[in-house]
Amino acid sequence: MQFAAPARAAVNGADLGSTSAHLVRISLFGGFRVERSGVVIPDRAWRRRTAKRLAKLLATDPRHAVHRDQVVEILWPGIGARPALNNFAKALHAARRALEPDLSPRATSSYLKLVDEMVVLDAGSVVIDTDEFELLARRALEEESIGAYDAALAAYGGEMLPEDHGVPWADARRNALRDLQLRLLVGRAETLENAGSPRRAAETLRRALQGDPTREDIHRRLMLLYARIGAPEEAVRQFHTCRDLLQGLQRTPRQETLALYRDLLQGAVTARTGKPQLQPRRRAASFQQARAKVVIADSDAVIRTAARLALEQDGKFFVAEAGDLDGLEAVVAATRPDVALVDIGLPPAGGLEAAAAVGLDHEVRVVLWDYTPDPARILAGLRANVYGFLPKTIAPAALVRALSGVAAGEACLSRELTSDLIDQLVKLARRERSRRLTAALSDREREVLELIAEGFANREVAEKLFISEYTVKRHVHNILAKLGERSRRAAAAAYRDARGAQNALDALESMAAA
Repeated sequence: MQFAAPARAAVNGADLGSTSAHLVRISLFGGFRVERSGVVIPDRAWRRRTAKRLAKLLATDPRHAVHRDQVVEILWPGIGARPALNNFAKALHAARRALEPDLSPRATSSYLKLVDEMVVLDAGSVVIDTDEFELLARRALEEESIGAYDAALAAYGGEMLPEDHGVPWADARRNALRDLQLRLLVGRAETLENAGSPRRAAETLRRALQGDPTREDIHRRLMLLYARIGAPEEAVRQFHTCRDLLQGLQRTPRQETLALYRDLLQGAVTARTGKPQLQPRRRAASFQQARAKVVIADSDAVIRTAARLALEQDGKFFVAEAGDLDGLEAVVAATRPDVALVDIGLPPAGGLEAAAAVGLDHEVRVVLWDYTPDPARILAGLRANVYGFLPKTIAPAALVRALSGVAAGEACLSRELTSDLIDQLVKLARRERSRRLTAALSDREREVLELIAEGFANREVAEKLFISEYTVKRHVHNILAKLGERSRRAAAAAYRDARGAQNALDALESMAAA
């Protein structure tokens, strides 16, 4: 996480501040809003929708500076360079006029600069609420005081740009800010607990779970706090809430959560007999988790770096990188990682071979990832004891959660991939049934069925096989009885399914052997 303070910006040594400009305040939390000298700029002032999106893009970027080519690629993908640059110029002009209605045609904007093909939002004249929040958050995490935590949390004005859900650059920034808010809430709860206010700490953790109810670590902290204040029933109820939420996501609680639950049950029983409940020693052991070791194996250095930064910023991972199978094997041998995140196309022979190679001598949990994972490859990977598949488009916070679960012994498969996999399994099951039934046909019956599947009528089948039409009808009757079908069309579909099943099995065997 980069903390961007509202300070004067510079690009290539050029000071972009303007002391004469009216102060512009951009709000991203709770929706896009721009004020100039305290007056809200209305929507109609932007004139072009892309002008507003350009301002959003620059305000969202931590440096508030984006290369022109990147702006064009984001805002006008898939069109030619000349029309895209023309659209960019119009959007930049409209955005400048929205921020400065009185700007003359040849004057330099006080807020939006174009310096060496970098489009820059001048932080010397613009204040952005997300920057203020991050600055206060950094101070709070350093000071660890309730006042600092409250000041930072008060600056979090709700979800960032809720109107832009599904926009990749907005989603990434939104998730990072939400994760930072959760860190502040957890830090505030720890400070309150250390100060002897466990009930207020519990209230803070409940607030954190409202922001992200899937955070199993926060559920565990809340369970421990309930036990500390003498409310074991609430702690057990919190476990049930956590478990039900995870089951809805097709996940199971981690081992440390289950162990804590068992301890809480024992504490509830011994409390009724007058014996001590859960001891602080257990609590400390639960909170101090060792960092999981992860190796990211991918030939794309940009992808490796992005994944490593996402994991390292979470603070719970030790991360190494490899660009091919040789590098992966060397890292695994040297560091003995818990998890290996491996590209499905890892050189030289792919991720499935890499999974098999590193799994021979080391206990490492392999997760494969790709931009568009193929269900057939997923099946082959599961047969090779791969722990899961992830799309490379996964959000950083989701990647952290997924690999944390794998490090704890869970499998990971996104909801979309699970749906695709189920569809594939259903198709394979239907095809396997057809293959098994057609295997019981005689050679002549298979010949007849193959011609029927190609669309030939009984008379044409008889001519091709040099038999009578009556004999063909008798074979068709036997075929329908053996396949359990009621029509020639259904029997033909079953035959095509049987051929598809054999092709799928051959493909899976080929992938597994690759």
